[in-house]
Amino acid sequence: TWVPYTTYKGWSPYVQLEKPFGSLTLSGGVRYEFAELQVDDFTTIESAGNTLVRGGNPTFEEPLFNVGANWHVNPTLTLFGGFAQGFGMADVGRILRAINTPNKDVDDFISLNPVVTDNWEAGARVHGDGWRAGWSVFYSTSELGSRLVANAAGIYDVVRERTEIYGTEITGEKRVGRFGTLGGYVAVLEGRSDRDGDGRVDHRLPAANITAPKVAVYWDKSWTPRLNTRVQSLTLLNRDDPDHLSAGDFHGYTLVDVLATWPVSETQTLSVGIENVFDRRYIAYFSQTLTGASADDFN
Repeated sequence: TWVPYTTYKGWSPYVQLEKPFGSLTLSGGVRYEFAELQVDDFTTIESAGNTLVRGGNPTFEEPLFNVGANWHVNPTLTLFGGFAQGFGMADVGRILRAINTPNKDVDDFISLNPVVTDNWEAGARVHGDGWRAGWSVFYSTSELGSRLVANAAGIYDVVRERTEIYGTEITGEKRVGRFGTLGGYVAVLEGRSDRDGDGRVDHRLPAANITAPKVAVYWDKSWTPRLNTRVQSLTLLNRDDPDHLSAGDFHGYTLVDVLATWPVSETQTLSVGIENVFDRRYIAYFSQTLTGASADDFN
C-alpha cells in the first residue's frame, strides 16, 4: 500500500458583513475552521524503511479573518484591495508515506499541521464603450507552508517551511465591431521559501509549486445569431530551475485551440472543439521540470 487510508472531516461556520458608503463598499468577516484527520496504524513502504507508525486523530482549529474594500472612483475606474486568510491541508499522503523514524505517532507529527496563509490583493478595473481592462497584484505567505521536493528515486516528498508566493495579472478585452472581440491576459507567478530555517525566504520555489509565466490571447466571433466561435492560444514562457539543474529548466510552448458552439434548441447546445489545432509536439510543464538526484533530460 503506497499511502495509508485516511479520512478528513471539516466544517467551518462563518459570518460575513458588507456595507456600502456611497461609492465605497467595505466588507469583512471571520470563518472558524474545525478539522480532523483520521489515520489508522500503518507500515510505510520499503523505500521508507518499512517503518511502523502509530495512527491517530489529529485535530485542528483555526479562526480565519478577511477584510476588503471596493471603491468606484468614477463610472470608468474601480479600485479594490483586501486581506484574507486561507486554510488547507498539505499533501498528507506524501507526508505519511515518507515517515522513516520508528515510534512516530500521527497525533504528534508536526508535518501534518495545516497550511494557513495570509493573502493580500490589490488592483484596478477600468472599462469603457466596448472595452475593459484590469490589473491585480497579490502576495501570500505561510509560516508553515509546503514545498514538494523530489527524492533520489524521483518521487516527490513534502517539506514544511515558511513560504512566500507573489504575482501579478493583467487582463483586457476589446470589441472590434463586426470582427468580434479580442482579449487576453498575462499572468506571472513567483515564490520563495526558507530552506535553511534562518527565518528568511531566500530560495525560489521549484516548478512543482510555481507555474511558468502565461500569456493567453483569444478571439470571439458571432457569425450568425446562433453560431459562435473562439480561437484561443496559451503560451507558457521559459522558467529556469531554481537549483540550476538543466533537467529542471522549462522551455516554453504555445498551444492553439478552436471552439464553436451552436444552440440547437432553448435547452440544448452543440459544442465542437479542436485542442492543439496545429498539432504542436510538446512536453508538458511538470514533465519538463522533473528534478531530483536521478533527473536528466531523458526523464
